[in-house]
Amino acid sequence: MKNVNSQHRDELLSILNKQSNDIVSVKTTGNKKNVVLILCSVIIVASIPYALAVFTKNFPSTKATTKIISNESDIQKVNRSEPTLQEAGQPEDKKFVLSASGYVVPRLKATVSSKVTGRIKQVLVDEGEFVEANDVVAILDDTNVVGELRVAIMEHQAALARVQEVKALMLQSDLALQRTKKLLSEGFSNQANLEVDEANYSLLTAQLATRQAEAKRAESIVDVHQRRLNDLRIKAPFSGVVVNINAHQGEMISPNSAGGGFTRTGICSIMDMSSLEVEVDISELQIDKVYPKQEVIVIPDAYQSIEIPAHVLAIVPTADRQKATVKVRVKFDELVPKIIPEMSVRVRFLKEI
Repeated sequence: MKNVNSQHRDELLSILNKQSNDIVSVKTTGNKKNVVLILCSVIIVASIPYALAVFTKNFPSTKATTKIISNESDIQKVNRSEPTLQEAGQPEDKKFVLSASGYVVPRLKATVSSKVTGRIKQVLVDEGEFVEANDVVAILDDTNVVGELRVAIMEHQAALARVQEVKALMLQSDLALQRTKKLLSEGFSNQANLEVDEANYSLLTAQLATRQAEAKRAESIVDVHQRRLNDLRIKAPFSGVVVNINAHQGEMISPNSAGGGFTRTGICSIMDMSSLEVEVDISELQIDKVYPKQEVIVIPDAYQSIEIPAHVLAIVPTADRQKATVKVRVKFDELVPKIIPEMSVRVRFLKEI
């Protein structure tokens, strides 16, 4: 490049010297028209090296280009720096027979509610908190139920006391009956006294059975009120993570929506993160490429550098007539902590080997 520039400079100097001599000769002759033409020629010739330099800089020679790509490592660098774009919706590799979009969903999820209508006294969990099965997540107002439970417990205790009373009377009646029998055998009593004592004992026996039945009934009432109190302690049905809170302290909650717009139907929503899977809608025209237990690769849109191995768990045996798709369930072979519900993913179905 330096040799080319020096060559152009020498040519320019020779032309300038020649043109200068011509200008001097023109001045002596006084031909102004020839002077203007010569000056224009000088300007054009002077701009040629600059144009060549610009052209050489923007468009490198074929020889230089051939030298760059002749190196194998340079070819790899060029390929990495300028990747080719893959057509949307097509597999990026020949080993993939199908590529589709889907969403991560939990197989086990529930909105925790109560069996009875009541006012929320306290919410014991928060969003993102992990709970074990049967952990209390909220408590409803239990003032009335606790009062009724106390009354039921006292009635049960009174029923047990009446049972003990009848047992004591039966013991006394049995002693009187045995004494009458002995006196009758010795001739100091008569048959009428014996019959009276036997009747009293039979009556007390019947009363004991009645009192025992009443005691069991009172015990059952205590159990009912205890279960009602336990129903006011809303518990988690399974282990999972609380994903949202639907109701707060002071609000009314009901298992149905009969209470109107101011009544909540659930306390919170819980998802079992160990049951995460992917739901994919496959076109009816492509469903023949999918089969149970087929190996797939799941790539989250949020973490495109992560490839998670998975397999086809099931093909739902029904189609969506509006979308002309069939739902396919994909199960992760191993769970990744970064994957959370409702994430969008790309699912690539592998060829059968």
